[in-house]
Amino acid sequence: MRVILIGLAMFVTLADGRADEATLKKAATAKVDEMIKALVAGDFAKIADVRHPKVIEMNGGREKLLAVMEGGMKAAKEQGIEFVAATSGAATAPVKAGADTYIIVPFKLEMKAPVGKLTQNTFVIGVSADDGKTWKFINGDLDRKVVRDILPHLPQELKIPDREMPKIEKP
Repeated sequence: MRVILIGLAMFVTLADGRADEATLKKAATAKVDEMIKALVAGDFAKIADVRHPKVIEMNGGREKLLAVMEGGMKAAKEQGIEFVAATSGAATAPVKAGADTYIIVPFKLEMKAPVGKLTQNTFVIGVSADDGKTWKFINGDLDRKVVRDILPHLPQELKIPDREMPKIEKP
């Protein structure tokens, strides 16, 4: 009887752990969906709302970050490049390190350009200090040293994907 109770307790614990992981993945992915929808719409304020505080600080504050994003979008449009769609992928398993939880959420960007349709697989690294209630993100395409400067406690178990270059589909 004791063995059955121990087994049942282990099953409940494992089931609860899976539910927590699924909840964390769902919450992080939902935030990324909001962020990439805002990117396509050019709503940089919404993007800034989910940026990691160190990213905002490194850019000289929220207003300067917004100016940088707006300037980058304007320059891209002047070259005939425009975001047309973005879709998120499956989040990685969350990894806890100290008080923070880390996760990677991939997404695919689609852009139109004078050379044709551009697609890029990229990702963001999410950090939650409150067990997944809120998430803050940094771009995954940053230099690895910059990532470590922003997230010095980033756990080694969180496998950061390689950066991918955009692919061109000619018309």
